[in-house]
Amino acid sequence: MDEIQRRQAAYAADGVRGAWLIGFSLPDYEPHRDLPLFHLVPLRDGVLAPWIDPGDGRQTPISDFVTLLLSRRVHLHEPAAHTLSLSAVASPSNCWKCFQNQMLLVSFVNAPFGMFAPKGWLLAKDLAKVPEIYAAYRRAVPMLLRTVPDLSVLRPPRHAEAKPELQGYCPACDAPQSLHRLSQALLDPARQRCWSLSDGREWSLQERVRPRWEWQSEPEPK
Repeated sequence: MDEIQRRQAAYAADGVRGAWLIGFSLPDYEPHRDLPLFHLVPLRDGVLAPWIDPGDGRQTPISDFVTLLLSRRVHLHEPAAHTLSLSAVASPSNCWKCFQNQMLLVSFVNAPFGMFAPKGWLLAKDLAKVPEIYAAYRRAVPMLLRTVPDLSVLRPPRHAEAKPELQGYCPACDAPQSLHRLSQALLDPARQRCWSLSDGREWSLQERVRPRWEWQSEPEPK
């Protein structure tokens, strides 16, 4: 894989388009515009053909696929940029004290992978353990509250003897909201909403899609 990347970078530096047809699988490979890899799989008649997944598992003979490549009819379907940005994730809830509706901030998504953010997910209570993300959140708080006035705010606990993790605070009465042992309803992706820390754009987890290669059977009309 390292050698393929090295060669692809060298070709790109010389202005040469490249695509790779490989006879082995790469389970951790995510389709990427800068490194187009396609899997060669044996068909029943013994012919090798590149396999591209457009969502329905079709297989295309190698001769047809080369034609598609050369005519620029193979495209990468990518997730929207805002679904890849560091974002706050919140769920609808009610304050235990004033009973007002709120969006309880429960986690962050698209965080750099690390001990506290496996697979890019960081629990809100652990935010202070990742200083660079904590700093990004604090810078974004004024914008987030303008965009989502009922969003809970993360702060350290008021009592020194309390656990070091952060707590949420009700935007209406400032009562602390526990972020431990959250209910399944608060963790349900279908109910959660996300807001980008960079521009406050709202999105849902259902918008996140894996990148995939697609092809256009017929050329676009001129």
